Amino acid sequence: MAENREHTHRFKCWACMLDKTPETALKCDEEGMPLSLYEFSLWIQTMWSAWRKLNGLKWDAPLWDEDHQRFDTWLAQRVGFTTT
Repeated sequence: MAENREHTHRFKCWACMLDKTPETALKCDEEGMPLSLYEFSLWIQTMWSAWRKLNGLKWDAPLWDEDHQRFDTWLAQRVGFTTT
């Protein structure tokens, strides 16, 4: 039975950067562990750090809804992700 998963915009950007679909990016290793989720976690933290630095924000500065929207736009542009 196939699962119906809804992937986040950020996960789709990560898969795009890998030149994969979100489904293929979630393939498990031989032990059944989805290592891609760990890799995604490290990658998204790195992207947040880069974005904060570009915008002159400290690592612990509070982020608002508009910051998240700006980050998502920047992230998609950086990896070449489009929704069409």
